[in-house]
Amino acid sequence: MLVATLGLAASAAAETAPAIQPEDGRWGWTAGTARSSAGCMPGMAETLLQLLPQQKTGLVTFERPFHPRDIIDHPAVQWQQRGPNHFVAVARGASLASFPLPLDVEYHLRVQSPTHLHADGTVALGFPQPCSVSAPFEFRRQAGPAAPGR
Repeated sequence: MLVATLGLAASAAAETAPAIQPEDGRWGWTAGTARSSAGCMPGMAETLLQLLPQQKTGLVTFERPFHPRDIIDHPAVQWQQRGPNHFVAVARGASLASFPLPLDVEYHLRVQSPTHLHADGTVALGFPQPCSVSAPFEFRRQAGPAAPGR
């Protein structure tokens, strides 16, 4: 019971935390280890992971207030804000020119600090058999010049 109470308190604190504005400048990202479901055929996990919308690198100028499309943008992805520093994008049945079957894509992005963003991306395919692959992504502001503009 105490664990559940502490978990609810931590969740409530995260949802009422002040919004963090990422710093403009040079950003890079790294992907963590991908995890795939048991139904994925050999090679399918790698193919699906490559279909996630491309994360931006290089000089980035962020909207004020922050919006995730400045770092992950794709026409099929519609972002929703779930908390001050938590954003979710879901695209069901997305079609990509490079892949003939409809896909479900989901991102969870959290602003950890002005220089660090964390995302978890998942791509799922229901045919010819259910297969999903997910991976964590870390975005970090690199040393170097600030982005021009704002």
